[in-house]
Amino acid sequence: MNKHGITALIAALAVFLLSFSFGGSACAKEKKETGKPACSIQEALQWARDRKGEYIDMDGAYGAQCVDLIYAYYERLGVGRRGGNGADYQYDEKLPKGWERLNADDGAFPMPGDVVVWAGGAYGISSSCGHVGIVHSVSKKGNFKVIEQNYGADRSVTINPHKAGEFTCLLRPNWSLTDAVRHELAKYGLVNEK
Repeated sequence: MNKHGITALIAALAVFLLSFSFGGSACAKEKKETGKPACSIQEALQWARDRKGEYIDMDGAYGAQCVDLIYAYYERLGVGRRGGNGADYQYDEKLPKGWERLNADDGAFPMPGDVVVWAGGAYGISSSCGHVGIVHSVSKKGNFKVIEQNYGADRSVTINPHKAGEFTCLLRPNWSLTDAVRHELAKYGLVNEK
């Protein structure tokens, strides 16, 4: 099994373990003292999957755009929405407290729950505005599925496949990971061991 296959296996294991690590209510407000979302990765992903087929227009501008789904995701995680186009998330200096920006050029590997960013003109994204979505799942080969809006001909929220490594960067929320899970993920460079 190659490095990407091992990494995908570890990521899948982490999500599985995290699903048992968190119970309780749906996502709520951010825990201000830590910056951590008040919900698990599983709860956040279920919320995003439940948006499939919807048209989300959070800002009332230009209809249902990709960033509107991310605005709603940020609010669901309790970190407040950011402005701008999809490509702006590549350079946004106002990441929520504790979040990490991981660049594809540095070998970043997507994990479910990450916000994935494509710069304008990159990997078939024709708009100079870029594109953003939420990583849904990752295969053993590193291919990944994304919950996204306004992708291709369908402007609603859809789940679509993307090829391994074909993204600009990832924004990783400051999930509450158990020490054991964080240690395993850190071995493969998926998170920093803190």
